Amino acid sequence: MSLKKYIVYAVFILTSFVSSADSYNDSLFQIIKLNQVDTSIAAREKVVIATNKLAYSYFNTRPDSTIFFARNGFILGCKLLNIKLMSISSRFTGLGYDILGDYSAALTYYFRALNLAELSKDTTQLIYSYYSISIVYGYLNQFDQSIEIGHKGLKLAEGGVDPNMEVYFLIHLADDYEKKGNKGALKYCVNRAKELSKKINDPEMIAEVALIVADLPRNNLNEKIKSFNYFKSVNSNYGMINAGLHFAKESLRQGNTEKAIKMGMQVLDLSSKMGSNQMAFEITKILSQSFEKDGNIAGALKYQKLNSLYADTLFNKKSKDQVSRVEERYKYNQQQKALEIASNEKEYELELSKAKIKQTEYLLWTVLLATIIILSIFIWAYKNKEKSNKKLTYLNSILSDQKAIVELNAQTLKNTIEIKDKLFSVIAHDLKGPLNSLILFMELLKDNMLDVEDQKEMFPKVEDSLVQTKELLENLLNWAMVQMGRLNVIPEKINIVEIVSKTCALLKFQADAKNITIDFPKSFNEEEYLVADKNLLSTVLRNLVSNAIKFSYPNGIISLEVTKQKDEFLFSITDSGVGIEEHNIGRLFQSGYTTYGTSNEKGTGLGLELCKEFIKIQGGIIWVESTLGVGSKFQFTLPKDSIPVS
Repeated sequence: MSLKKYIVYAVFILTSFVSSADSYNDSLFQIIKLNQVDTSIAAREKVVIATNKLAYSYFNTRPDSTIFFARNGFILGCKLLNIKLMSISSRFTGLGYDILGDYSAALTYYFRALNLAELSKDTTQLIYSYYSISIVYGYLNQFDQSIEIGHKGLKLAEGGVDPNMEVYFLIHLADDYEKKGNKGALKYCVNRAKELSKKINDPEMIAEVALIVADLPRNNLNEKIKSFNYFKSVNSNYGMINAGLHFAKESLRQGNTEKAIKMGMQVLDLSSKMGSNQMAFEITKILSQSFEKDGNIAGALKYQKLNSLYADTLFNKKSKDQVSRVEERYKYNQQQKALEIASNEKEYELELSKAKIKQTEYLLWTVLLATIIILSIFIWAYKNKEKSNKKLTYLNSILSDQKAIVELNAQTLKNTIEIKDKLFSVIAHDLKGPLNSLILFMELLKDNMLDVEDQKEMFPKVEDSLVQTKELLENLLNWAMVQMGRLNVIPEKINIVEIVSKTCALLKFQADAKNITIDFPKSFNEEEYLVADKNLLSTVLRNLVSNAIKFSYPNGIISLEVTKQKDEFLFSITDSGVGIEEHNIGRLFQSGYTTYGTSNEKGTGLGLELCKEFIKIQGGIIWVESTLGVGSKFQFTLPKDSIPVS
């Protein structure tokens, strides 16, 4: 299924939920509808962002819908190779499974979100992922892991972009420390949470803090009911369940079984509607204890059985094994990364030491050689005083020649450094992106994150990226050869129709991506030949046609013409694209000048400079005629047979 069809399909499904969505969701559906026909990267990103927001909007009421939308968001994010959006989608998918009580699935997606956040170095997503993972470990009573992960997230959250997260981490850690019986750590977390909450005017966070602060003396039901009513006012089912659970637990502790049962029934109903097995497990335990304390044995047995069923669902051996496998896999990946980094650092330090030793050796030999030369000159001058004037003149001429040689070497070194800097600059900016995309694609394949249909969708994109990278490398190598004067021209007899047709065929995939037609009239004599370097001519044609595609609008036409003149052939490549501003025409054939194409394609700033050099070397000239908003026409000439064939 093509990406465009996939978006249309996703929007069709999403639209079926509009009748039950609120005004906020309506606006998100509208964003998806408006952008579904636009194939630009920015429009596709808007669709993924809106889909992720839809996923999050349902976690309070319909976690199954959260999973559905988040998975769609992840698939769309994969097609864009947008790691940050993929991380968000993975975390929201885990959130849906978390609410439903499927903790092995929740941890799988939370750890995937964490890995992607580490890959993109996104601190915000790292914080949220650590929080989500710590919460699940808390549910599983694995408090050591929960506290370890929680402190990692807390350290990142301190003074971060979302100050509320620091409070939420403290609330969660306080709960873990209470269950472990660590009163000192519990007191610190609670006091710190209270202190921070006073500085932040966030009603939801204040309601959360009130629950745990009220738990300390274990007698303040008013604070718990206030929190419950707040979450009810904002339609937060999850918040109501959490606050109601605290209220029922404290009511039972105080012996008020009537309040405990009344609130417990309400919370159990909300948990069932949401499909939250974890909350249902907690509340059925309280209900069973309340009925037993009230003397209602039948009610106690009923909810004890329900509690056992939820316990089997949440904490069966298979689920625990799956959780362990997810955790071990993440630890293994972290160890491999650490080993790789350590190996690279040692290799770098070794190479640096070798370079320093060599540099010191060169310096010592230079000083020694210079000392010998200076001593020799002084001894020679001392023994030949009578010929000092003549010898001095001779030495001055030698020094002058040496100075000229040094200056020439310095200029050569400067040119070499500029070539090196240019190569590194292009490699850093233009090779890193395609290689990162390929690495990400391979990681997704390795982790089985893409099904067969997704792979079919992404293979052409990866192939295109590799072809562009290969062409970039060819241009870089040719450019470097020209700059260093090492380019060899190998003339041969070339069939013009054949080499132009081959160029068109090579660039057909690039042209088809924008639905552009490349027109090369068949009226030209198919038996016309010229003598030139085949590789250099092919590079020139490929660069000029590729540029024409880059700056043409979708559904455009590019025309290629070859005209036979008296002693030369005239090649013309014409497009109906964006055109060139008059003040920029003079900069086109200079090194480093580049602009973005009609679909945000980025160039290297080397192509046209190469074309100029390759045409000049073979005795031709190149020029351009262009009108802004109308199009451009690049032309060049080559002599028929001015280069002798070896």
